[in-house]
Amino acid sequence: VAPYGRFNYVYTTRAETSLSARERDMLFDTTIFKAGSEKMIVYMKAGTLYYSPNMDKDKEAVEVDSSIGGFNNVSLSADGKYLYYISDDMRGTFQRAELGKLKNGSKKNSKYITEIDSGVDSYQLIGEDQLIYRTYDGRLYLYDGEEENDIDRDVTDISYVLDDVLYYTTYRNGERVYNYYNLKEEEGDSYARDVDIISHDWKNKT
Repeated sequence: VAPYGRFNYVYTTRAETSLSARERDMLFDTTIFKAGSEKMIVYMKAGTLYYSPNMDKDKEAVEVDSSIGGFNNVSLSADGKYLYYISDDMRGTFQRAELGKLKNGSKKNSKYITEIDSGVDSYQLIGEDQLIYRTYDGRLYLYDGEEENDIDRDVTDISYVLDDVLYYTTYRNGERVYNYYNLKEEEGDSYARDVDIISHDWKNKT
């Protein structure tokens, strides 16, 4: 079982799920991405992303997006309310689907799928309504569910978030710099310059 985010897991065999044999067999040759209630699942088949609010009702599965490159670009919020994903549509379209509003066959589904940005190559959920993401041109943004705030540019790596502080690496003017950004105070600075390898003392938080 490979974890994705706080409560998200990819399941590849029936024994790893809470689904019945009939339910799992129904999804032959698919990858299941599960969070929330026992019966609510998100799964991918042939590059298409589906959401089913209740696997007991087979016909309720909703096609969310038909251009998904892989599950490494898919995440569920911890409460299972939102589905985040990057479409493999040559634009790197980063989107958020409000799962509880999606209905099978509804023409209104697009209303509940929000395009956050395009040209996105990676992102990380950091809270119930917060995430950070990086674009192709190296810009780093903080998204709070409504709008995005520009954090930095020339970003090469997002390390981690600890105690509401984001640590990341930039490379500009021939110099690799390790930086921090306080997400609550919305300010940051350089942490170390001319960096080759970063290690962290988790016990002492230094």
